[in-house]
Amino acid sequence: MNLAVRRVHDPDDAAVRKLSSLLHAAFADPDTVLELARIEAFLAERDAPAERDAPAPAATQQSAGDARISRRRFCVVVAEAGERVLGGSIFSYVPATNCGFSEYLVVRKDHHGQGIGRQLVDARRAVLDELARESQQPACGGLFIEADNPDRTPPELQARERETAMDALVRLQLFAHLGFRRVGIDYVQPPLGDGKQPVTYLDLLFAPWDARIRADERLPASCAAHTLCAIWTSWSPATAPQDCTALRRRLGTAPLRLLPL
Repeated sequence: MNLAVRRVHDPDDAAVRKLSSLLHAAFADPDTVLELARIEAFLAERDAPAERDAPAPAATQQSAGDARISRRRFCVVVAEAGERVLGGSIFSYVPATNCGFSEYLVVRKDHHGQGIGRQLVDARRAVLDELARESQQPACGGLFIEADNPDRTPPELQARERETAMDALVRLQLFAHLGFRRVGIDYVQPPLGDGKQPVTYLDLLFAPWDARIRADERLPASCAAHTLCAIWTSWSPATAPQDCTALRRRLGTAPLRLLPL
């Protein structure tokens, strides 16, 4: 198979529509899926030069101005064989915290086990490191991601995703292999847009690429708050202020434990 992995910049690129269709086919709960129009709109955004957002390292970041907190760089990477999109990743880089947030990593079910996911993981990290260097950082400090908690996810959703995507426990095993840890907070994903509902069965995970965070097994609460609020402000600008206020109240100021999966 002649596989090509590339970053997509143009919202009119046909691969965006194909990746959106793959997301809807793979994930059983529509409340967890960004709609095509939102993905296209995010890709069409034009950020100001990244050097304006040069942050302190993620391990020591404690505060930032509201304008910087709300910024993120939206990215799409696809894996293609000819004109077929076999997988993709949608993610963002937040300069204020030097961290990434991965909305999706998906591979067609009939192409699992062929190394496509690994290539997408590597491409995602390469893009995040490139964006970090544009913000005068040596590399991206870490990556947040959401994952179904098997104990809280409705059984009917778990059963459907075993057929269309991946078993929740197998997904957690893969995340653990990639170095992700569970952030020790009660997590609720706010609505992804109009007509969407909050999702309460997800856990927030973090892969600590920054050596200091990895050694401490603790994450500054401000790093989580600033990263998540940058993402949430893009998803749901109308509800983000109250969602972020509630999040900061839950997080407090003490470092957050990073727990084994």
